[in-house]
Amino acid sequence: MKKFVPLLLALILFVSWALPAAATGKADLPLFINGQRIIAESRPVVDKMGVYVPYKSVFGALGYTASYSAKGKMYMLKSAGVTIKFTVGSKFVFVNEKKKKLTLSPKMIGGTVYVPLSFITDTIKIAAVYDKLNQVIQIGKPAVVDRYFQVSFGMTYNQVKKMEKGKLLEGSQDKNGDAYLMYDDVTLSNGIKGGMNYIFKRGTLSEVDFLFDHHPDDYDAALSAYKKDKVYLEKIYNKGAVTPDFLWNSDEDVQAQYATKYANRPYDLQKTAITTGDLDLNVTYTTASFSVTASLMNLNADEVDDPYYTETIMYVKK
Repeated sequence: MKKFVPLLLALILFVSWALPAAATGKADLPLFINGQRIIAESRPVVDKMGVYVPYKSVFGALGYTASYSAKGKMYMLKSAGVTIKFTVGSKFVFVNEKKKKLTLSPKMIGGTVYVPLSFITDTIKIAAVYDKLNQVIQIGKPAVVDRYFQVSFGMTYNQVKKMEKGKLLEGSQDKNGDAYLMYDDVTLSNGIKGGMNYIFKRGTLSEVDFLFDHHPDDYDAALSAYKKDKVYLEKIYNKGAVTPDFLWNSDEDVQAQYATKYANRPYDLQKTAITTGDLDLNVTYTTASFSVTASLMNLNADEVDDPYYTETIMYVKK
């Protein structure tokens, strides 16, 4: 049965719908502007000087229109009450005709004009930071993200499909806008390999599920990976407070039998109960807009000699 378990897990998640630090060069760093994931014209660039983003995509999302004057090779950005003029390679910029010195100069990369994050702060005085811990770029009001959850609820099916171009295993959308997209065996931003399901309701993203089965036969390794994620998520969503995570799938009599048989042996109790399917490790945290649930279970509990330990992390829009 073991070879069918990954498919089983994907089906379980589908039914719920139906009912590394970047190296120098272009980097697959998610870009958030005022809390929303932006699909830019080109990927951000990281080099020894700093982090650069495509100026048209970023300032367009901030409400600016872009234009170019061949005379003087001047790039212009305009919004209500603000005009910015700059040239590639120059450390000087004009904001409403006032000359200002930049921390770093804009540059041309592969035919696209990029500006450093400091350009945004220097010109329009809003925060623009590279979050190394979670491997994302945040501009303006920050989004609540972590090293796994790096999208925005409300994104459309086509937006996510474009974002994950080349990675998708399969997907489907019905006439009501309910849909799913899934892919597996990809390396996430923290270097861990896993799979993902995106679930949409009425045309917009409503759930994101991560599946990790990189230690399916090794209880200790699977438990260690789960615990590391739990501690990490607690820091972000629970102010570091430890949260109980026993979720019994059996009645109180069975639980009492475990307590008696494995008195003073908590490790053996937990491993046996998880392996037999009588217990899952499961914890949920909530934010103002979504919930986060992490769990560890044995998907092959009917064959205890051939376990399939799997960790899942699910983000569900409220």
